[in-house]
Amino acid sequence: MQNKGDEGMNRVSPIKSRNKIERLKAFLKSKRKYRELLLFVIGINTPLHISEILPMKWDLFLTYSEKIKEVNTQIVLTQKSIYKTRSFVINRSIYEALKLHYEHYPYISRDDYVFASQKTKNGKNLPITRQYVWTLLNKYARMVGIKEK
Repeated sequence: MQNKGDEGMNRVSPIKSRNKIERLKAFLKSKRKYRELLLFVIGINTPLHISEILPMKWDLFLTYSEKIKEVNTQIVLTQKSIYKTRSFVINRSIYEALKLHYEHYPYISRDDYVFASQKTKNGKNLPITRQYVWTLLNKYARMVGIKEK
């Protein structure tokens, strides 16, 4: 996962070993950490920065009939503040992780953050923070023997 950094922000290195990637994915699945699994899978399968991933809402991934968009669907993100668009394609790994997270997340609204925090502002959930993501994924990576940040 790429990390656009502030000074002092922890940097991450890519996990290059397919075996380590699969171990971490299997661990997250076995612990029913579907949100973290999806975050990891999107992070390693797209060119997006964490700052582009965290504010994603379910509307990006749902069809009008509330189903997860199919494999090979292109997703386009627009950053309104700088009029920039980025895109990626839902591959099989992303689709499977999306489906797991969606099916095990109670009461999803199209306007909810995919990576919702338990913190709220004005009664609305907020996305998890970059610092929280770093802490979580680093902890899970260590639990499966991955030493890289």
